[in-house]
Amino acid sequence: MPFSALGALRDEPPSTRLLAIKAMLMSAAGLLCHVDSEGERREMRALLKLLPRSRRLSAGEWRLFRVRPGNDPARRVLGAALLADRYVRTGMARGLAEVVAGGRAAPLVQGLSAGPYVGAGRAREISVNAVLPFIHAWAGVTRQQSLQRSCLELYRGFPSLADNEITREMRRVLSLEKGSVEARGARRHQGLIQIYKSMTRQTQTGAVLSPRSMDASPRSLR
Repeated sequence: MPFSALGALRDEPPSTRLLAIKAMLMSAAGLLCHVDSEGERREMRALLKLLPRSRRLSAGEWRLFRVRPGNDPARRVLGAALLADRYVRTGMARGLAEVVAGGRAAPLVQGLSAGPYVGAGRAREISVNAVLPFIHAWAGVTRQQSLQRSCLELYRGFPSLADNEITREMRRVLSLEKGSVEARGARRHQGLIQIYKSMTRQTQTGAVLSPRSMDASPRSLR
């Protein structure tokens, strides 16, 4: 579902526009039957008769077994619909670039949150793993040096992300060699993941796995 197809709805009344975006995305994902409200499903089906058609996934293509409720694809698609509606007038890249240019993490996290489907924790992950790298690259292509600087400054000062199994394991491994390892801020959090990937590549190529061989000190996470 190209964003341009959703952008064609920018001049619709806000309430109708959001429902239409939800209908287009849920239909394309093959998940329309997963909309909880029967009344909303009927409204979406009626709207789809007036909207451009798109290729649709089959519901059977989704693997839903043992998926945590918070990660249910229908919830994620509905969250994406709320974000698309939020930036439908400016375009996603331009709208997020304006937020990034402000140089503060809180507005970016707020701009990517879409309760109840995308919480602040997920919005922080999206900020660091997707938005800031993309906007930095886009600013380079369009020669917006100030925007590139804003991306870097925002990344360097971005608050810590939630721990995951990789960062927890790397804290344990590095602490065996260097004592307690802290990873304050998103940049050090990403540093732990990068060290893990480097150590994994070493293992795959037959090298000896050792924290000492990676110079695994807190300084390497800065």
